[in-house]
Amino acid sequence: MAKKNAASGGEAASRQPFSPDISNIDERPENAKESYFFIGGYSWDGSKLYIDKATNLVHYCGRRDATSLYQWSSFEEMLVSEVRRICGLFDDKGVVKDPNRYTTPIERTMA
Repeated sequence: MAKKNAASGGEAASRQPFSPDISNIDERPENAKESYFFIGGYSWDGSKLYIDKATNLVHYCGRRDATSLYQWSSFEEMLVSEVRRICGLFDDKGVVKDPNRYTTPIERTMA
């Protein structure tokens, strides 16, 4: 069941920002180790980003499973590379170049 947008009474548009408690406590993905701290995600498919506090590596994983699908050596490396990559998805006017293209760090199909 989709969450309702309290302000408009309609279906919530995409996935909205949320408290870190949701992914770190309330809805922790399967296979998440105690050392994983979830820091964000992608609205395209609900996939997530986390820092492994034991290694300081940043990982990209699916919405419900914390198995790493991609990794960066640091938070700074992830942030710089993702800003560059995401900016490349838009033209000079801020319009999405290809609305059917995935917006996640690696190509994945919607499941």
